[in-house]
Amino acid sequence: MSKLPDQFDGSEEEYDKLVNGMYDELNALPSPGIGIPATTMTAYEALLTPYNASYSIAKHKNTSTKTQQTTYHTNRTKLTDFLRPFVKMWLYDNDACEDDVITAAGMRLHSTTRTSHEGKPSEIPVFVAEPALAHTFHVIIHTSTGNTGKPVGVHCTRIRYFVGANPPAEPADFAKFQDYTKNPMELVLSAANAGMPIAMAACYVSESGSIEGNYSAIISTNVP
Repeated sequence: MSKLPDQFDGSEEEYDKLVNGMYDELNALPSPGIGIPATTMTAYEALLTPYNASYSIAKHKNTSTKTQQTTYHTNRTKLTDFLRPFVKMWLYDNDACEDDVITAAGMRLHSTTRTSHEGKPSEIPVFVAEPALAHTFHVIIHTSTGNTGKPVGVHCTRIRYFVGANPPAEPADFAKFQDYTKNPMELVLSAANAGMPIAMAACYVSESGSIEGNYSAIISTNVP
């Protein structure tokens, strides 16, 4: 599944509607509902109650005090820290939870945001590594058309490397690697590796982070 925008980062009004609507909807499901234990819903209510009390005061910006605003933000943070794993476990990863329950609870379906392109990335990155100071390489990755953005269906770029003589013939056999979601990037090695031979190659990795695409040509040089 592709990652959704964080709905818990909405405005105060949006957040209030979401967290209270979700509780009311899930609490009203006829037994056994979607399998959420009563103790879990009790824990939800125990965090929702002080949040509601503080928000009823803090939403009045002209009359609430700084202390009351701080109390509201503290209670919102505690509730959000509870709800993020709660939503993942009981809504998105729960086979007993149907799509209509997810939407009724105020959450967006994964499929409405972005189509998943899970599978082996078809694009082979062009890998450029330039020596920098302090046992570091400045790396730029781009597609065959010169695009430095990530192709569709790609979560990150993986750089595999082997320090020392006689590297394996295939980059997939290089034991060490670093993943990057931004471009350009810095490949930082140990100071003890300075001056040693290094073989490097890059590939794109699927949205789940589990499937490697084909590797670029190997770059063989020495660690700065």
